[in-house]
Amino acid sequence: MIPHMQIGLFRKLTRFFMNVIIRREGEGEVVEGRGFRHTVKVRTERMVVILTEIDPGAETDFYEHEGEEFRFVLYGNLECNVGGFIYELGWRDSMLHTSALPHKVRNTGKEKAIYLTVCSPPSNVLSD
Repeated sequence: MIPHMQIGLFRKLTRFFMNVIIRREGEGEVVEGRGFRHTVKVRTERMVVILTEIDPGAETDFYEHEGEEFRFVLYGNLECNVGGFIYELGWRDSMLHTSALPHKVRNTGKEKAIYLTVCSPPSNVLSD
């Protein structure tokens, strides 16, 4: 007989591991723009995770949508315009902001910048 506590733990672990999503290098929906490339690494009912590579001097379009957005710089230097306010981000910097305000990102460095964006709830901005 399995103790009650072990059954509960088994059920929790089963639910947790049944929701694992792995995306390998080169996998994911890709949306390209003028000097940038968004790759959707994960899209669930609660969030979307986007890996972006952006060329020096390039910038994304302004977006506004429901929810919140978390951005983490993996490499390079970015200028984030959120609601008309400018924020400078560098390697390992992060920011969280409402997605309801118009926002865009520009690479202010001399090399390609790479960053992750997590939106919750998931935005359809890249699906259009």
